[in-house]
Amino acid sequence: DGDNHADDSAMIEEAEDLQNSCFSQASLSYSKTAALVQHIVPIKPPHAKVEPEVQPTLYLTKKERKRQRKLRRQEKLREQQDMQAAGLIAAPEPRLTLRNFMRVLGDQAYLDPSQMEQ
Repeated sequence: DGDNHADDSAMIEEAEDLQNSCFSQASLSYSKTAALVQHIVPIKPPHAKVEPEVQPTLYLTKKERKRQRKLRRQEKLREQQDMQAAGLIAAPEPRLTLRNFMRVLGDQAYLDPSQMEQ
């Protein structure tokens, strides 16, 4: 088992030496054509406008838009209910329909029903 470990470390060391020699041979100092290529540094013209990068617009599908709208409306309603429960804002007036006409108006409905319809 000790011999295997020694062999493994020798192979790893040999592989690292080979890798280092390959990197040194591939460097630009050994290249015959590197001196012939002109590497131009890009310079922006002085009159060019500096514009921020435009982020691409993310378009949602119809289903996603409906879900987002539903969640926004639920959150808004929940916040309003919390404010009413805390007493920060008054509860809205009950809606007046023909079904709940008598219940909403209570005693006022009996005084002059024709006046309430106007």
